[in-house]
Amino acid sequence: MNNFAIRASFILLAAASAPLAAGCTDQKTELCDAICQCENCGEKGQERCDIGVQSELDIAEVYGCLSQAEEYIDCVIAEGQCSNGKFDSEALNCENEQKNLDDCKIDSSRRRPGPY
Repeated sequence: MNNFAIRASFILLAAASAPLAAGCTDQKTELCDAICQCENCGEKGQERCDIGVQSELDIAEVYGCLSQAEEYIDCVIAEGQCSNGKFDSEALNCENEQKNLDDCKIDSSRRRPGPY
């Protein structure tokens, strides 16, 4: 199985038990279904994908960047293609969405200057 769900900086590995809105769960299912349908990853592969995407969404939520993560996932779902049994995540036109997510995480994690 493609490690897209794990290595994609979008999306998205922290509080796996954090609750998410129903829309996020639907996105996770839709993305992992597309990946696993292409790669025939089976039950274990589907589970790994679900965990990876959920983890990335949890991280985005902690940083206050859930809407940016959702936009990125929407783009990956819309733009992703199956090529020779691999989900092609490298040729996506989702640079803007990924940059917005990355920028949000960076902005949220910067240490604020102050008197120490």
